[in-house]
Amino acid sequence: MKHAFLIMLHSNYEQTKKLLKLLDNVENHFFIHVDKKSNFSKKEEVDFRECIIKGQITFVERISVHWGGDSQIRAERHF
Repeated sequence: MKHAFLIMLHSNYEQTKKLLKLLDNVENHFFIHVDKKSNFSKKEEVDFRECIIKGQITFVERISVHWGGDSQIRAERHF
């Protein structure tokens, strides 16, 4: 059975990388939205991609998210 994991991320990159490594499986696809306001760099993106060996990872378009606001819903719709 295939699974899709939809992750909205602003910080805690190391914790998220550990989660990705634990859930890595050929049946899993990870869709990650990184808040546009965060200091997420290309190096971080490469590090995240290296965590996934068996599964797939997709970064969706970054949007500036305000917790509980309509921008959060817009970000969720990009998945």
